[in-house]
Amino acid sequence: MCITLNPANHVIHVADLNNHRIRAVNLKTGLVTTIAGNGEKGIPMDGAGAVQSPLVDPRAVVQDSKQNVWILERGGHALRVVRPDGTIHTMADTGKNGSADGPGKSAQFGSPKHLCIDDADNIFIADDENGTIRRVDGVTHEVTTVLGKGQGDARIQLSHPHGVTWERGYLYVVDMANNRILRMKP
Repeated sequence: MCITLNPANHVIHVADLNNHRIRAVNLKTGLVTTIAGNGEKGIPMDGAGAVQSPLVDPRAVVQDSKQNVWILERGGHALRVVRPDGTIHTMADTGKNGSADGPGKSAQFGSPKHLCIDDADNIFIADDENGTIRRVDGVTHEVTTVLGKGQGDARIQLSHPHGVTWERGYLYVVDMANNRILRMKP
């Protein structure tokens, strides 16, 4: 469903939606490894081994500069992280579809579609059903809305934002139903 390069540009991370797994393809060796998901659909337990844990529906994946691998689940309305020690943790999710900013465990998403990471390891999420772009602070994990629903430029109304990417200090947003790409400086 989604592929991204790691910060060193030698590993491609793959959100393997139908197999409920996250894969890593080492571009130097050609080896493919599973880094999260056991092939079953379900909610992983915090602190469990990522490879032994189920995933709801991994839609997007990105790695930060500290070797954490972030997983976005659309149907699970969740942001999860696989730490370098191989454990998985839910960082943002109440288990329900909604729209709420705040500390990660109390934040809610509405079928989030895609994510990216900036140079400071902050995560940006295209929150599809809510018509918003959300930011997860890389240190505190606080979730805030940065665009849409009156946030950011109040003149901009998003309709099904499906993609986000970070490049050279700018956040790019694919606003699918409005047939446009936006560039913003958060």
